[in-house]
Amino acid sequence: MKRILIVLINSLLFTATCVAQKKLPAQNADTISRVIKNLKKDLQISASTIVVPGVDVYEKPNYQGRKAPFTKNAEGKFEFPFPVTRVSIKIPDNLILYIKTCFEFSAEGAYIRDIPSISLADICGVRTDEQVKIEVAVGGISTEIHNNDCKRIKGTVEARVYESGLPGEFVEAISMPLVGTNTFSGRSAATPFTQIIYHPQGYPTSDRTYDVNQFYAGAVFNNNPMPIILRKAPAVKPEYEIKGHFVVGKTALRDGRVRVMLKTDLVSEHKSCDLCTDYNSDVRMQAPVTETIPINKTYGDRKIINAAHPAFILGPYQAVPYKYDNDLRRVARDPNTTLVKNLRVHLIVIGL
Repeated sequence: MKRILIVLINSLLFTATCVAQKKLPAQNADTISRVIKNLKKDLQISASTIVVPGVDVYEKPNYQGRKAPFTKNAEGKFEFPFPVTRVSIKIPDNLILYIKTCFEFSAEGAYIRDIPSISLADICGVRTDEQVKIEVAVGGISTEIHNNDCKRIKGTVEARVYESGLPGEFVEAISMPLVGTNTFSGRSAATPFTQIIYHPQGYPTSDRTYDVNQFYAGAVFNNNPMPIILRKAPAVKPEYEIKGHFVVGKTALRDGRVRVMLKTDLVSEHKSCDLCTDYNSDVRMQAPVTETIPINKTYGDRKIINAAHPAFILGPYQAVPYKYDNDLRRVARDPNTTLVKNLRVHLIVIGL
């Protein structure tokens, strides 16, 4: 239909130009000139292109006023029939809308839900991708186990998912949003990280036993031999389960532009017997460790996380005994022991 309209307008322009070349009174010539200008204007409008079909921009916040699609004119510039300093956007289900701005530095934001208020004054690009929901889940933790106390492991393993821009685009990485709210024992995760193993009472303490096995059934394994864990650890109670759900772009996932950033900070217990209270309890990592791992892209020692290999291992992380003051604040590494424990975190990405 659009091609037919352009052909008709071009034909009218040709006819009008031929007529104008004949000797006509000045009044008629002015009329024909105005007709030609209007036809050219109509032709330019007809050459506009809808960039992302199905995504509507509303003139005012909260989806009020006139609406228009993301449209580029014949010169490649975005055009709207109203000011865009404070608009709102409706996004279809199962789509991610990427909006690129180019004010001082190029940056791209990702949106999976309707946007009640936003400025489009500095946009220089827009695109969409199909949503894919993935879950980053803990399969378990492996370490040296000498007795049941060695299975008490506390701490956090936090996950965050990033997606980089299109190849050749110099834009910042996009932090992908979570699906719903991640909660643990009635508490919301306070940071953008998904807290996979999270103990709200804090640690270290000797009088509390908030360990991984209280929340996940059989989640601590002996590392000799190294276990192969291909499923996520089941929660002891449904309300204890934390779902690390993220939304990523299908194209980005296919192209290897999705990365998982994991921050690990764990404490183990190591005692000479199950009921002992000796100083070797609270053997912990010397500092949190952060690693970034790509999905569908080869990394360290030719490893890869994809649909055929969804499970992977972090570590080993060394944990050593520390001394604490009366307020249970860590003071210094305990010089009375050379004990070292190795902690590995077994994870799985579901939904690839």
